[in-house]
Amino acid sequence: MEVLTWYRWLPIPNYVVSLLVVTSMFLVYWLIQGYTQQYGKKSEIAQAKSIIINRIAGFLLFGPVALILFRLSGEFCLCSLGAYLKFKPVVWLITTILSLVAILINWYAARSKSNLAMYPQIRFANWSIGWLIVSALTWILYLIGYEFIFRSLLLGTWLNALGAPTAIALNICIYALVHLPKGPKEALGSIPMGLILCLLVMAMHSFWPAVFLHVSLALSNEWFSFHFQPNMKLKSKI
Repeated sequence: MEVLTWYRWLPIPNYVVSLLVVTSMFLVYWLIQGYTQQYGKKSEIAQAKSIIINRIAGFLLFGPVALILFRLSGEFCLCSLGAYLKFKPVVWLITTILSLVAILINWYAARSKSNLAMYPQIRFANWSIGWLIVSALTWILYLIGYEFIFRSLLLGTWLNALGAPTAIALNICIYALVHLPKGPKEALGSIPMGLILCLLVMAMHSFWPAVFLHVSLALSNEWFSFHFQPNMKLKSKI
């Protein structure tokens, strides 16, 4: 088993280091989220800004900051974490088909009362095109960081140390746990989704198919939820 050295003096297996990094990043993220939720209660625009801040913070914590902290543990190669974009036509075809299926499912699921109570996360009554674009871009940023920490850093280190079945099972368990604050329905739904994402990443040896599928899911849900929200509309003004 490969052992990396945390701060060059305490030997810790790299899969333990990755778990410590993931745990610490989520704790910091939840602290920021708690503060921004209080700020978001002030007004409609404050609520929107709090969501954008959360997404940018998530991207930074789950992406660059997590990578830097893991880098302190010793030498490693980004390619071993599946961080590079790769092209395997069959895997990308499967990813595209799954994304289209997810979009189709969202068309029907987005109109449910439980979904509309949460989405879109930004609760403007009158949206502008500019805010739609900002929301979409910050969703993409957030999910790049989110998938990196789950399907690159966490899954990548655990696959090498624990083998595929154990690594996938543990990854799905943690993935479901972080969805619990959104309710049991999302937590249960994250289990098959987590399995699909792990398998795509392993087939491609890259976390980017997971990003593509997750972004397709998130953006289609946001746009369909906006469409079905009775009290939301789009202004022509940017």
